[in-house]
Amino acid sequence: MNRKLKATRTLLILVLLFLMLSMPLSFVNATDTDIGEQTTTQSVSSTPDLLTTYSGKLGIVDTGQMPLSVQATIDRFAQTNWNAGDIDVTEPVVLPPDYMYQGEYGDVLYSSECDNFDGWEFENPGFSGEKPITEIHWAYQAPITVDNSRYKCASIPTSTSYLHGPLMTHAVPLGAGVTLQDGLDLTVKFQQQYVYGHMSDVGVVIYDSNLEIMFKAWVHDAWYGSRTDVYAGYYPIGTGSYYQKVQKSSSWNGDVRIWYDRDTDRIKADILGTQVTLLQNPSDAELARNAWDIGVYFARNKDWHYDSKYLDSIDLTVAITPDRSWPARPQSPALDGHWFPQTSYSRLYFKVNQPYADSKFRIWMVIEADQDPIERYLTVRVDGSQIYHERIHPNTGFNDYMEVYGSGVKKIELQINYGGYKDKGWKLKYFYPERTNGEPLEIIGEYFPETSSPELTYHARMGMETKLNIKVENDQDTNQRSFYVYVDGQYKGTGSIPGSHEFSLGDYTHDSLHEISLVMSGSTTQWGKIVSIKRVHHWTAGVEIDYMSGHSPSQADLDQLEAYYITLGPHRVEFELDDLIPYQTYFDPATNGYPNQDYWDLSNSYRDHNEAKWEWANWVHYLRWDGSDE
Repeated sequence: MNRKLKATRTLLILVLLFLMLSMPLSFVNATDTDIGEQTTTQSVSSTPDLLTTYSGKLGIVDTGQMPLSVQATIDRFAQTNWNAGDIDVTEPVVLPPDYMYQGEYGDVLYSSECDNFDGWEFENPGFSGEKPITEIHWAYQAPITVDNSRYKCASIPTSTSYLHGPLMTHAVPLGAGVTLQDGLDLTVKFQQQYVYGHMSDVGVVIYDSNLEIMFKAWVHDAWYGSRTDVYAGYYPIGTGSYYQKVQKSSSWNGDVRIWYDRDTDRIKADILGTQVTLLQNPSDAELARNAWDIGVYFARNKDWHYDSKYLDSIDLTVAITPDRSWPARPQSPALDGHWFPQTSYSRLYFKVNQPYADSKFRIWMVIEADQDPIERYLTVRVDGSQIYHERIHPNTGFNDYMEVYGSGVKKIELQINYGGYKDKGWKLKYFYPERTNGEPLEIIGEYFPETSSPELTYHARMGMETKLNIKVENDQDTNQRSFYVYVDGQYKGTGSIPGSHEFSLGDYTHDSLHEISLVMSGSTTQWGKIVSIKRVHHWTAGVEIDYMSGHSPSQADLDQLEAYYITLGPHRVEFELDDLIPYQTYFDPATNGYPNQDYWDLSNSYRDHNEAKWEWANWVHYLRWDGSDE
């Protein structure tokens, strides 16, 4: 069974590190000198979660689940091999279209009508997780098939085992970040067609990250009479179970639902309309269990006569939380301002990924007049279809969102009529798509405009050791091209298209605004070349990391940390893996948890960067203190 670490792994690393940076009693020596004063970017009045950037100490204030779009954007940056012309490793992440829409009981993590096997993996007899039945068969011995949009298993060989048959599993999307406490909710629809003198089982289980069963919904058809027993169970950590059953007879179909009710702090079940409580007040350890895999099994009882039951549908959701907030939002592709080109019909082009099955999403925009004093028409098109055409006044501009219907990859076109009247006539200050629940969506990139000399010009915040990371890919124009980088009119370098490049732009006053231009050699093809990565960032802080043997963070983790800050704003935080340090007792219970002299000696010996803009992190095995809250 394949196991993939999800976005939460990176977030946990981030949280751990910056908790360290903020705790003067920990194994990090936090200095009293801040990096600088806090500043914020332009805000949208009706969008309170617009990205705020910091030039002061950096940290994470929300430890919630990392939005998929943010993690995908970070990964695209971190995985690119800069200056290697690599255009293959960072293709946009496209998620299943039936993913995370709003269902009857909450946000849908997984939904199946049991009419295909997309994403399912058939397990073998050596399956390492907790087995829901006594013996697991190879798939070729007992194949699970689709029969009229239902799962069934027509034939299972005989065995001496009490219950034996096939098992298949499917990873839970976002599994590393979804816990029982989130209001995990499983609904399974079964169908029983009574056959005299035959018996069998069918069931669905939810595994935690240790591959131990959490939820189990199943049907047991006894050989005697027409009776079937329908079960719902919760399996706690370790051993034991809490389950209830309802007896049925003859043929029937219906739902079994198991969920954690956050309002009453109970794990409940609804078995064919009969509601029961499986467990009251589950422990914190139980509530922290991750939903990792879904399992489906069919079973025969020894060599007794067998006839398959049917599985009609599976739905796994998490409870709706109206106060949901998202801990991170990538920087707007407009940076601190993006001028419309000086052409008669001045256009900016973007590509957005809306991978969910939501019926619509929103695009927040701020457009302001700069040098043009005349009222103009703003036209917005999605995949060539006009969705907006209204006048905007230079005193008010546009500060609102537009609704876009549909899902999948969308091409967005913004147009200012008569934009050629003045150079730098209008400026896009903010552009960001989001789901209706506020979760940010991924911007795949921005296209060079369709002009004889395509140019993209921005206002960008710069400072010490400013860099530009940029990746440009082919779309409708497959010819080799070049582009040129200018800052405040001064030439900084040339890049090839397609390709990935890092440019050193120089040193500037901290957080000062400068004009950066990307000028491409001639191409008049619409949707020709797309800028899939564009980051302008300057050095703001550094973290020196010393570590005990066996506790060094990986370079991949540090790359993710750097990519996180570069993606969210112009302030770059660099992480330097430095010295291996010997084992040491860092905290003495007699000093109420404050570092003892040995700690300070260690700091003096191994801390190489003592400047105000460098923090020191010491990666250790554990901390010891006397339990005092003081």
